[in-house]
Amino acid sequence: MFSLGESVESMLPMFLALTAGFFIYIATADLIPEIHKEDNQKVAFIEAMLLVVGASVVYGLAMVLESLNLHG
Repeated sequence: MFSLGESVESMLPMFLALTAGFFIYIATADLIPEIHKEDNQKVAFIEAMLLVVGASVVYGLAMVLESLNLHG
């Protein structure tokens, strides 16, 4: 049973990335229709841009933390 754990351990980053991707997809799939229900198009555009900016910030922070981990 322990040998199975060792073989799966090398694939752990891939599984974590897939799981995170699924959660991000579910969150955005629920948010986008709510944004488009907004009557004011200007507010809907701002909300959509904030969603993109938020995702970019999270991606940037992940890259910074990864580079610190690799060099630290």
